[in-house]
Amino acid sequence: MIFENQIKFFDRYRYGVMSAYLVIGSCIGSAAALLILKVDSGPFFLAISAVATMASNAVCIAQGSPKLCVYTFYIATFINIILIIAHAVIL
Repeated sequence: MIFENQIKFFDRYRYGVMSAYLVIGSCIGSAAALLILKVDSGPFFLAISAVATMASNAVCIAQGSPKLCVYTFYIATFINIILIIAHAVIL
């Protein structure tokens, strides 16, 4: 597995890492939403960012498996960082 150590760490310190994932993921998602709204690129990119961020937060809040929490966090972070870079270039 790619993230075996992160999954073990998440499983051991579940609630501390989960709260960090929620805060970090929400901050990155809100930064992506800010840039998307500032560039005014339409609701499609905003919806992608919101769905990715909310999916990651929902899995953590619902206490999903450690593997699912880690994977959704990294996927949502990757999507939002790509959107931030794409919209920062437009500015």
